[in-house]
Amino acid sequence: MILISGKKLRSNLVFEKKICDLSWSPQCKVVVLSALINLFNTIWYARKQARFNNKNVNWKSVISMIISSTSLISKKCGKLQQIP
Repeated sequence: MILISGKKLRSNLVFEKKICDLSWSPQCKVVVLSALINLFNTIWYARKQARFNNKNVNWKSVISMIISSTSLISKKCGKLQQIP
């Protein structure tokens, strides 16, 4: 659970800064950050479906949604970097 408090927010910002400070390629940084964003977004979506629409989303479907959206971002990022 993510809490919006001074300490939790600060630790999240430190984590993001540590990711950006690593000597990874720019595409790798984008893929890692998009994977984290897609993870939270898909879990949020599954919880909203269960709460408001009374539909249970299978955990395997959630994992495939995360993988497909992250791979889509990585492919788009790779194509953007190849343009001279």
